[in-house]
Amino acid sequence: MEKVQSYLTLDDDDLLSDLSSGDLEMLLSFLVGKVHEIEVRVSTEKDEIMRLETEIAQYVAERDNCLSLAAQIVHLHPVLEEEFKTREQLQAVASELKRLKKDIAQDTSEQPDAAKLEQLIAESETTITSLHQKQHMFKSERIHLTNILETTQNTLSEAQAESHAADQELLRLQKECTEQGNVKSLGNNEADRQLDACIRELGVLNLLARKK
Repeated sequence: MEKVQSYLTLDDDDLLSDLSSGDLEMLLSFLVGKVHEIEVRVSTEKDEIMRLETEIAQYVAERDNCLSLAAQIVHLHPVLEEEFKTREQLQAVASELKRLKKDIAQDTSEQPDAAKLEQLIAESETTITSLHQKQHMFKSERIHLTNILETTQNTLSEAQAESHAADQELLRLQKECTEQGNVKSLGNNEADRQLDACIRELGVLNLLARKK
């Protein structure tokens, strides 16, 4: 085996004549094993690349889903506007109701006007109740949409970070696979050359043995 390993560090094919038939067979087996080892390594790298490509596809699907959710919350701005308008209306009606109650308390001599004020107060209270309900509805909708927005932003950020990391890992593995593919190609060429030389040498040895 030492002769075989020494031969692998040299470039002169004539040195094959220094190897016995057993050494040549060992060299042949060694070279075949090396080629197989490189093939297994390249196959493993390709499997890893396929796995990462699958993960990237999943991240893209998650990102698209997040974008779809983000499109659904475009109604958040109108909801905020409606909530603000409702709050303003509620404040205006409450102020008017307060003024009416003050007026009716100050002037009880004119019964028709007092009755009219009582009616206005009742209508104002009904309006206030309705506005309170609208305000509660808009507030609930705002909280719901805001939560969706925050969740979507967080999920999208995580998906983008994971996708970027997977892209970097994929590029690294592709580079390694390419480099190993080149090594494999060179190794195969060298292995083919040495295998041919071994076969030729074995043929010569067998021929000499038959002549003897």
